[in-house]
Amino acid sequence: SFPSERYLHKIERNNHMKRYYISHPFTGCEGENQEDAERIRATLKKKYPNICFMNPLGMFGGRDTDYCIALADALELLSCCEVMILCPGWDHSIGCRAEKAFAIQQGIDIHYLDEYIEGNREAGGGYDCGGKEKGRMKWEQD
Repeated sequence: SFPSERYLHKIERNNHMKRYYISHPFTGCEGENQEDAERIRATLKKKYPNICFMNPLGMFGGRDTDYCIALADALELLSCCEVMILCPGWDHSIGCRAEKAFAIQQGIDIHYLDEYIEGNREAGGGYDCGGKEKGRMKWEQD
């Protein structure tokens, strides 16, 4: 059954689930980048079930979406998060760099994907559409 209003209020007031924002490159190869970001979100959620991982590409990253509107929506979402996770290729992405600058300005903790899933900082990422190899993304490979 659905938790009581009293219980929900207690969670919200005292001990809400931490919200982590996943910053992943988008433009250049939108479909593959959306798939990779969602795969990362699902992997993190499985490994850390008590954290709410936010994937803005899954929320705002449609092919027909205006880039500036999507980035503004993503920054609004980021403002509600306690932590930002930068995925491989972030440093080549204008959007990810803007998100990182915003996180710094807002005092949001910044981490890298390889802190949560081993071997990712130098893994390449989806920015240039070169992330797939043998049906797996680079961050999934040993």
